[in-house]
Amino acid sequence: MLKKCLLLCTLLSAALSAETFEIDGSGVRRNLQLKARDVVKVAGSDCTVEAAGSGDIVELTGSANHLEISASLNGLVVTGSSNQVSVRGPLKQLDVQGTENHITLDCDCTLVQFEGVDNEVQWISRKGRQQPKVERNGINNQFKIH
Repeated sequence: MLKKCLLLCTLLSAALSAETFEIDGSGVRRNLQLKARDVVKVAGSDCTVEAAGSGDIVELTGSANHLEISASLNGLVVTGSSNQVSVRGPLKQLDVQGTENHITLDCDCTLVQFEGVDNEVQWISRKGRQQPKVERNGINNQFKIH
């Protein structure tokens, strides 16, 4: 019983320690150190965000932002427009629903889903890396291998 109680307390404490970073406004600059289950929401414009560590999800709804992600993530959702994103950590899933976004994946990625318009994802192939599964439902979206 005591072991179950300690395990429950540990799990609750870990869940409570997760943070949500909300970045809004124009021209905001942020450097973030992510922990497991952290969430980043970028809704501003012309923002520069650098994230490292290990987080859960990054949501990008703003426009003309520049994101450098050196973190392990479960998901990256891009619904904004004209953003530049670079990912250098393992990524389970990328959802691109916006317009005219440019995303570079120099990482392992399991799934890339397109539902937006005129987006481009460049995936950098390296020895031992498996190409992600790509699902295209949008218009004029490009997946390029380098």
